[in-house]
Amino acid sequence: MNHRIFFATFVFLVFASLPIAVAQEYNFATGYFTITFVTIKAGIPETLSERVLGDSTPIYEMRIDFSRSLTQPRITIETTDTSDLSILPGGLIYTYINITTEKINGDSDIQDLKMKIRVPQDWMKDNNIAPDSVKMLRLTSVWNELETTMLSQDADFVYYQVD
Repeated sequence: MNHRIFFATFVFLVFASLPIAVAQEYNFATGYFTITFVTIKAGIPETLSERVLGDSTPIYEMRIDFSRSLTQPRITIETTDTSDLSILPGGLIYTYINITTEKINGDSDIQDLKMKIRVPQDWMKDNNIAPDSVKMLRLTSVWNELETTMLSQDADFVYYQVD
């Protein structure tokens, strides 16, 4: 029997669930997610929830507070591997998450960013990882440790907040 696996990228308009978004694009096979906003108001945080982000990345919530108003900014979140990294961090790595932006001037436009992520319990058990030892790092010119706080855990995942 032949089994076929179908991978597709979906683009659709979002009206009721997220009125500030123009479009979202997903590729569930690769862990790819893009959202384009109509407008962003300075000082009014935008929250992307699990309902919007889906389960294609370990991020299940992202809260962004912008320092200035923006028109049609775009955020792309992609789960990736190490093949395009010139500097690798030490330690055991669960995954790499590449977050890129368009029409956003990086750190100068983002006043505050908080993410909630989940790591599968199976992966942690298979690799003998203690839940309170997980850290998220950010690559600028070097790897910087971000404040990572364990929130909770259930039978499937351990949940963290990253500031």
